[in-house]
Amino acid sequence: MSHNAWEEIELELTENRSPEGMIGWAAGLFEGEGCFSMRWSKTRNQNKRYPALTIVSTDRDVLEKFQEVVNMGKIYERRVKSKLGKKKIHVWQVGARDQVFGVCKMLWPYLSDRRRKSIQDGLSECKVRFV
Repeated sequence: MSHNAWEEIELELTENRSPEGMIGWAAGLFEGEGCFSMRWSKTRNQNKRYPALTIVSTDRDVLEKFQEVVNMGKIYERRVKSKLGKKKIHVWQVGARDQVFGVCKMLWPYLSDRRRKSIQDGLSECKVRFV
C-alpha cells in the first residue's frame, strides 16, 4: 500500500472522530455489548423499578472512551470466576433516570430496531417515548 493510501485511511479515521462519528461508535458498542434493564429497588419497603444501562468489558479503556463520549455513567471493577481463576472485568453503568434517558436519546438514531424496541418496552413503564 502506498504512502498516500495510508494517509487517506488516517484522514478518514480522523474525520470519523467527529462528535457524530463518536456517538455512532458509542451506539455500536452499546448495540453489541450493552444492556438495557429495568431493576428493582426497595425504597422504604416499597418495590420500585428503575431503568439502567450497563456495558461489561475486560478493556477499561474502551469503557472510558464510551463514558467520555456520552459524558455520563460510572465505571467500576469486579472480579469474576473463570476457568483460570478470578478475572478482572470493568462495568460502565448508569442508573439515574435522567442520565439513562439522556444516553438513550443520544444513541437512539444509531440503534437497531430490535434494540430500540427493547428500550422502548422498558421505558414505557416510565411513560417516556423516543421517536
